[in-house]
Amino acid sequence: MADDQETFAAVEDLEARWRALSGTEQARAQVLLEDATDLIKASCPRWASATGATRRRIVCAMVKRAMASDQTADVTAGGYGVEPRGLVASETHTDGPFSDGFTYSNPEGGLFLRKAEAQLLGGRTGRAFEADLLYSAVPR
Repeated sequence: MADDQETFAAVEDLEARWRALSGTEQARAQVLLEDATDLIKASCPRWASATGATRRRIVCAMVKRAMASDQTADVTAGGYGVEPRGLVASETHTDGPFSDGFTYSNPEGGLFLRKAEAQLLGGRTGRAFEADLLYSAVPR
């Protein structure tokens, strides 16, 4: 396992921004912090231009989203213990003939960067550009 110097944030940073974690949750958080750091390095080539505080904040937000999707977490450790597929993003109810519908924000608990977060980290790998394919065919 990598040490904290290789990740953009430590488990203590996540706990300070969210809540106290149980021992099992701390172990999972460490792995997710490493994965989130790797995801940023792989998808945002200019990540080094962001400040350490920005990288720390974004990695913690990514891990919090992933861990919040596990609503079956230990209730005594601050977990919710309510929804097995994560945080509910929207729900629909109908009275007759009895209908219910739920949409979950991150049902699989994956790590992802929001567009604004990627911009704060210097942008993603791809950029749009224009190429004039007829430049040599047009007399100038």
